[in-house]
Amino acid sequence: MDDICPSGNLILEIGFAEQKQMLRVSSHILCLASPVFKAMLNSRFIEGASKFPSGEKKVGLPDDSFDTVKTFCSIIHFQGLKAVRPRSLELIEDMSIFCDKYDATDAAMLWSSLHLESYLSKSPLWYTPFLFSSVERDMHQERCVRLFYVTYAFKNHAGFARVSQDILYTWDSTTRSQIEQYEQKHVPLPSGILGTHFFTA
Repeated sequence: MDDICPSGNLILEIGFAEQKQMLRVSSHILCLASPVFKAMLNSRFIEGASKFPSGEKKVGLPDDSFDTVKTFCSIIHFQGLKAVRPRSLELIEDMSIFCDKYDATDAAMLWSSLHLESYLSKSPLWYTPFLFSSVERDMHQERCVRLFYVTYAFKNHAGFARVSQDILYTWDSTTRSQIEQYEQKHVPLPSGILGTHFFTA
């Protein structure tokens, strides 16, 4: 078990069966960071939850990733050194979906801004198109689409504007199919944001 808060009164059980991992956290801090967790922990759901011999309540989060939950809990408990360091965009994506699910985006905005910067600072494709092969172009477009959803979810206005501009300059049928694919996974975007490009490309 990972002790995010050694004196915590809540055990989060993440994953299924043999894959289950546990975190000890403070329910009070979790409630401050997330109104969804607050409602969950103050409802009959928690009243019926099992307890450990030491008295902590146990709540299962079978559908969430351990690295994502650990990172989020480390952030809100001011235990940044325990947070999983993103080695790819995937963890940042998972965090954006998790924070939207639990209405806790504001709690992770500073963390997201810090780790998104390395992806957002890369030169846009339309500055140097002659340096990119077709494979590199497709990879770049996919990364932009992923950043498009993540920056929107984390309310990163400057990053969202930068990525949107890159998408508009490189828009083609591949971009459209990638957006259709990621629309199923990510935080839903209002249709007005996609505009006519999504429907006519």
